[in-house]
Amino acid sequence: MAIGTLRHSLLLVALATAPAFADEPVEPPADPPAETPVEPAPPELDPATVARLRELYDKKDYVAVRQELLAAHAKTKHPQLLFALGQVELNLQHYPDAIAYYEQFLATNPPQEQIDLAQQAIGAARIQLANQKPRRHRHWHLTDTLIVVGGGLALG
Repeated sequence: MAIGTLRHSLLLVALATAPAFADEPVEPPADPPAETPVEPAPPELDPATVARLRELYDKKDYVAVRQELLAAHAKTKHPQLLFALGQVELNLQHYPDAIAYYEQFLATNPPQEQIDLAQQAIGAARIQLANQKPRRHRHWHLTDTLIVVGGGLALG
């Protein structure tokens, strides 16, 4: 009931203020908006490079795939390569790097379907990152050193 009352109140406010704005002259914009420059399409990927990437990916040689992708991206700046780099980093379990590549890919304004895929991949990387067990680091103390040295002297 409170939501209905709120809607009713907002409608009354909108109707009450509408005549005040209706009498004001509408000024055309001073300058028409500048056309956004159309960025040239990135160059197509070399078919031989794509074949090599697929071959390495099928072999699960993700380190080599990453090197090839970085070299190809340096040449072409193709946005799809950022997504591919994210996938490779995800497979290498380098989750922060994967997220960074996916976010760079999203900054290129891809189509909505690709945005959805990248966001899904970011979510997967964040889940994996959250589920990683922290590495236990054993703190080394002076007594540990004395035990090792003493054990070595006893054996020697």
